[in-house]
Amino acid sequence: MGFPVHVDAQPVNQAAMFSRAGFGIYKANFPSLDINGKVSPTAGLVGDLELRNVFPVGNVQVKATLKSTVGPLAAQRQLAIRLTPVEKHLPAKNATSVTIPITFDQGARTVQIDHVFSKWTLGDTYRIDLLEDGDPIPEYTANIGNPLPDRPARNPLLLMPDEMVSNIGVLGLELSSVPGPHDVDYFRTPVYGAVETIDEQQFPTDWRLLQLYDCLLVDASFFSEQVVESAEGGEPGDPEELGGETSGRDDLAARSGDSVPRRRIIDAIRHWTMAGGVLVCVAAEDSEALSSTELTQRLRLTLGPPLVEGEKQLTAINEAFVSANGLLRYADRWAEQALSNAIAARNGYRISLSNGQWIPGNALSTNPADLRALQDWSEEYAATLKRAQELWNDATFYSASAGSVVSIGSGEIDRNVLPSILQWTVGLRASPMLRRGVDPILGDSRHRRWLIPGVAQPPVYTFIGILTLFVILVGPIAYRWTTRSHRSHLMFLIAPVLALLTTTLMFSYSIVADGFGTLTRVRQLTWIDGASGDAFERSRVTLFAGISPTEGLTFDAESEIYPYPGGETAWEDIDRRVNDVRQRVTIEGGIQRWTPSFLPSRSQTQFIENRIRQQLGSLQLGSLTPFDSGGKSDNQTTVDLTSTLDFELRSVVVRSADGRYWHATRLPAGETVQAKWMSDDRQSSELLGSLYTDYRPVGSTSRSNRSKRDDKTRDLLVVANRQISGNSTQAVDGLVEIWLNQQLFIKGDLPNGSFVGISDVSGDIVPVADAEAVESVRYVMGTMP
Repeated sequence: MGFPVHVDAQPVNQAAMFSRAGFGIYKANFPSLDINGKVSPTAGLVGDLELRNVFPVGNVQVKATLKSTVGPLAAQRQLAIRLTPVEKHLPAKNATSVTIPITFDQGARTVQIDHVFSKWTLGDTYRIDLLEDGDPIPEYTANIGNPLPDRPARNPLLLMPDEMVSNIGVLGLELSSVPGPHDVDYFRTPVYGAVETIDEQQFPTDWRLLQLYDCLLVDASFFSEQVVESAEGGEPGDPEELGGETSGRDDLAARSGDSVPRRRIIDAIRHWTMAGGVLVCVAAEDSEALSSTELTQRLRLTLGPPLVEGEKQLTAINEAFVSANGLLRYADRWAEQALSNAIAARNGYRISLSNGQWIPGNALSTNPADLRALQDWSEEYAATLKRAQELWNDATFYSASAGSVVSIGSGEIDRNVLPSILQWTVGLRASPMLRRGVDPILGDSRHRRWLIPGVAQPPVYTFIGILTLFVILVGPIAYRWTTRSHRSHLMFLIAPVLALLTTTLMFSYSIVADGFGTLTRVRQLTWIDGASGDAFERSRVTLFAGISPTEGLTFDAESEIYPYPGGETAWEDIDRRVNDVRQRVTIEGGIQRWTPSFLPSRSQTQFIENRIRQQLGSLQLGSLTPFDSGGKSDNQTTVDLTSTLDFELRSVVVRSADGRYWHATRLPAGETVQAKWMSDDRQSSELLGSLYTDYRPVGSTSRSNRSKRDDKTRDLLVVANRQISGNSTQAVDGLVEIWLNQQLFIKGDLPNGSFVGISDVSGDIVPVADAEAVESVRYVMGTMP
């Protein structure tokens, strides 16, 4: 039993967040209420705590403000907030306690924190403790959340609706909705998604908190040139100007006068788009859609050709309008028949919908006034749909790193038809799990494609050799020797001794062969945007420790990290009851410290890390002379290739804006080299293919016949993929990995104005300091300025 607490356990501020339970904001106050219902700050502190995105797998925001009730502190106090999962989480083995240290400085009256951490369970039940010097302060405890049901849902997506419907955030726009009589809800397009208008002052400034949104619809004037220029100028002021300590993200509201500085929102949107989001920019009133040049300048984001042709997307979008107009024809037909003969229409009319459902006539009003109002609404709504269709038919689609950008002109945007339109634009991006390419709940057998070869596996051939030696020693040698010397009774001693020695040798070899240090295998994919120099990075890290490192693991505090299990447990078999929480994470000083329990000895553990690297650098080609296809003059065969990166690239392939391929064997950090023209497209295709196949993730993903025959759910990525795209090609490896496979391996082709090369993995991506990297690679790709 916890202490009585003053907790608002219901999601608040629904205009700013998703309306489904668990996607809102939870609030708690410190200390708890006493027996008289009053707050008694026995520790000389009062505090407010706010948590966002608590229920789903993803990223949780923790914001807290602590105030001294005794004036400025006479001495520094070392505090911490600890969040511990309680009751039920899916799966229970992923339950992790998170601690955020807080230093309350001498002389200060208040302290604030704002941190984000990754969460790998479904569930929102947490116990929150305020600690001082590592120990909980009595009565400074809160409990939030609602327990999961005892039995898991048969369909896992029922607990993860955000993995199959489009979650759309709207910023700076007013969506239209033509009012009408009650029955109009039967004749509107069914909404398979969540459309939420987000207040600018509540908008997240961390890209990780936008990951639950699949699409953002933003007024293009939000990205004004003045705000962009201010963003390029940097952040004003220093944290000390606030008059009190801030931990984690600076509270820039106190400096700028706004609760959320717009330039930080723009950065969050850009980074979220680079990570795979879909951004729809709607032109200001009476303005044309922004061009790619204008969007690049305002977003500081290089745009390229869409991964799916714009014509195909427009065809799919028009199907949504066809469906919406079809429902209006049903409304007109019903109103006409009911006005002429209400009784016959009510008893004999049934509207069959395209999705197999139907509307019975007896569910609709036959009041003449309601029917005429339905006709008026149908006429007005048809005109609205016509204007909306004209607006979307002029839309332009672009790719942007792993995400997409859509530019449309000004006009009415209907709230009801919007999800149907955008589901074709979003596609597989409707699932955050598919975007990142990892499910930390179950994992999957594709985990085996990036294991460290030769460790944590039985040395079969060595064991066969040792056993063969044992058989030879016991049989032909020992038995023959004891028989010839008339001491065959010694076999009762020799055989067990040799068996014991053989067993000891096999066991010792298996331990020594794997070693006692830590090995890692890294697949680091870095996508650099040429317009800003920022990069989105996805890293797949496999670790093996002969002895679990006592210092644990360390990751960057700005990264989102997900464990990648091997898919050994089915959805129906996972444990949900949280007992002893052994996994602990501490976020402090720009890093996340994970306890050694995350890396058990003698087993391979895999993680996926996503992060943004700001101002990483870029590649740039020198001046090019126009290509002469007629052969009247010699074409340029070399060009300057300049790198502003702080690491070396190898086997760099560049495709210039005019479509020519260039190659540099080696490109040192911060230097300029001569890249050679590859006149034969087959040469560039072979080189791109070899870059991929040399480090292609391979491994057996087959299961036993027994596993194949059961009907249990073992791969949530495949379930989500089928739910969204039916029987189309599986896309379950994450957006950046999918792009790399398609462009290098399948097509052997790069988009104009892009590049790819390989490099050594960066040292800060390995979570164990003295780990030895084996068979690792870093792909560096992206666009050029």
